Order: sequence, then structure tokens, then C-alpha cells
Amino acid sequence: MKQKNNISQHILQVHYKAICRTCKICGKGFVHHKTYRYHMLTHEGEGKRFACQDCSKTFPNAIYLRDHFNRIHNAARTGKTNGESGPKMPRKKRRLNAVLVSKYETSSDSE
Repeated sequence: MKQKNNISQHILQVHYKAICRTCKICGKGFVHHKTYRYHMLTHEGEGKRFACQDCSKTFPNAIYLRDHFNRIHNAARTGKTNGESGPKMPRKKRRLNAVLVSKYETSSDSE
């Protein structure tokens, strides 16, 4: 690594697994700042649910819904099954429509 600080950060995060960030809401500690930022999204819309329009599964935030859609539904549309590659759909062609639902409207908590 070019800078001494980068190697120091690497050693702390990878080898010592030193906690660099702690969630002030739930107290969970994180080794990497990006994992901490991703975790904070779970607290962002507490009480709100986002439903997948294709399968009706619900998620605590739009990011988890987007990840679910890309993993489950987008893979099926591009024809990727068991390592096969099919025709790819342009990335912007299919837009993810997040639907905000009340936590009282559904009981299906998946993924």
C-alpha cells in the first residue's frame, strides 16, 4: 500500500477486527464503516415496510427491496439459471417500483 495509514487500517479491520463504528440506536458494533452505513438504513424507516410488486415480500427499507429484486426477479428475467447466461435486459429498461406499505397491512416478513 502506498500510505502507512492504509496498512494500519487494514490491520485493524482485517486482522484485529477492531470495531470502528457503533450504532447509537441498537449498540451493534461494526468493523467497517460501509457495513455500519448499510446497517443504519435499517433504522431509517422504522415502522415502514416496502413490498415487492412481483412476489409481495416485504422489507424494512428500499435498499433491501432493491437487493431482493436484483437477486431474485432480475436474475429470472435475464435468463440466468444454474450458470447459464441469457439475453440481458438493459439496466435502465426495467425500473424497480417500491411500494410503501403499512407494517399493519402485511404479516409476511421475508429475507
